Amino acid sequence: MKRFIFNLDGTVTSRLIVPYLAERLGIAGELLNLRESCLQGQTPFQESLRQSFSVFQRFNEDDIKGLLAEIPLHQDLADFMREHSSETFVVTEYPVSWVKPLSQILSVDIMSSLNDTADLLDRPGVAFREKSDFLKGFAGESVAVGQSYSDAEMINLADIGIAFGAVHFPAPPVLNDADYAVFSEDSLCRLLRRLS
Repeated sequence: MKRFIFNLDGTVTSRLIVPYLAERLGIAGELLNLRESCLQGQTPFQESLRQSFSVFQRFNEDDIKGLLAEIPLHQDLADFMREHSSETFVVTEYPVSWVKPLSQILSVDIMSSLNDTADLLDRPGVAFREKSDFLKGFAGESVAVGQSYSDAEMINLADIGIAFGAVHFPAPPVLNDADYAVFSEDSLCRLLRRLS
């Protein structure tokens, strides 16, 4: 049986989470340079996330969860995921408490590197679980889809890796290791249906 593993941010969502939240909370200017630095591979993802979370701490977590429940999704991809919910998993670095509403909307399990923001902010020595770690427990063939630097090892370890560039161009290591590269939701869904 094939297992489908999707990155959440910019793969399942049709907007990147940090810019979306920053815009909705009125703090886009504070986080713009940080996000760009991360997308270019200049700031390590964990450090970027740590700095972003420190800004988001000023806001009520229920407000953040509510906004994430409204984030635009790639709808055709979400439909594919629901149709294959028993074989589909989403991985993310965002805290479990933030993404729980999306798990319910998508009817799939979302596995997070963090239990809560305190894992990253208050306990910097706490190990940050990599997305590729989630692949190690799967039996059967794995198909991983992502686009960012933090997805590169997951794409590399999967039996079939797909670079998805609908929200932003895939990071060079993702493109280098991917078996396929697609740049629209329609192309991705056609490929996934062919592989399923």
